[in-house]
Amino acid sequence: MLLKPGEEHKVTAATYLVVTSLVMLLVFDLEIAALALLFLAFGDPLAGLVGKRFGRLRWDRWFKKGLASTSGKSAEGALAFLVGSLSIATLLWTKDVYLTLWPAAVAAAVEFLPIPLEDNATVPIASGLAMWLLWVS
Repeated sequence: MLLKPGEEHKVTAATYLVVTSLVMLLVFDLEIAALALLFLAFGDPLAGLVGKRFGRLRWDRWFKKGLASTSGKSAEGALAFLVGSLSIATLLWTKDVYLTLWPAAVAAAVEFLPIPLEDNATVPIASGLAMWLLWVS
């Protein structure tokens, strides 16, 4: 099965990723766009694996349901997302790695929060904006 449940008759997560990748490459410097997309590429699957296996602190238990689809997201998954993002930044980015801490934290928070938009779009854009604000301005 190539589609997630519920994607049979709507725009897929992969489509959002392709469009967002193009937007990121057009709007931001290559360094920012690449790192923001890598945050998603490494953090999102890691968050899913850790969240499903070890996730106990679920968003739905903390706040009332109905805000948005959380799909059972957990704090453990968000922490795994942060660790994955910081790991890839540490391995690939030779500048001050501390400057990637806040953008990685923004990426993990956006992935965890019940934002009704597709996280394949929101995570790279939010972390890219965070990097741009820290590095350029």
